[in-house]
Amino acid sequence: QTNPPDEHAFRVFKCGDLFENFIANYIEGERQVLCEEEEVKGFADIVREDEVIEIKSKHSYFFNHLKKAVEGGETIYNIIRHHFLQNGYYAWKLGKEFVHIILITKDTLLINDYIKPTKEIVPDLEKEINNLMYYWDNDELPEAKPRLFNGKECQYCPFMDKCFKLEGKKI
Repeated sequence: QTNPPDEHAFRVFKCGDLFENFIANYIEGERQVLCEEEEVKGFADIVREDEVIEIKSKHSYFFNHLKKAVEGGETIYNIIRHHFLQNGYYAWKLGKEFVHIILITKDTLLINDYIKPTKEIVPDLEKEINNLMYYWDNDELPEAKPRLFNGKECQYCPFMDKCFKLEGKKI
């Protein structure tokens, strides 16, 4: 890691945990279920009989962005695709029929939730995994090409400085 999270980031993570626990206390299911394979390790927030639930806390400006994007014709799946892929992986590996994303605003406590059949996400997951495995198997680094947040994803990456140096970019 070249850009480890700072104190502020750890406070934000802790705040997210508090919101997750607040919501999870009202939902029956197994909490923090480990999903681990050689290539992937993660924890599903809540696993129920037919679904895996992922709880994400957001600022209200994200909800405003979400509303405008949907009004502009964008799909929820494309807007929060990264969350669907993360949770979809857990649902797929745990054999659950549905992926359930719960979003809560940190400042107004507005809650929205979205459910999608796991089988509709699996083709995207397979494509992502195959792409990653290509680079892993060939001992290559993929092109540093941010795909989230209109390219602003780099600012959240713990390898940003290293990546920029490899590409000859200024830090």
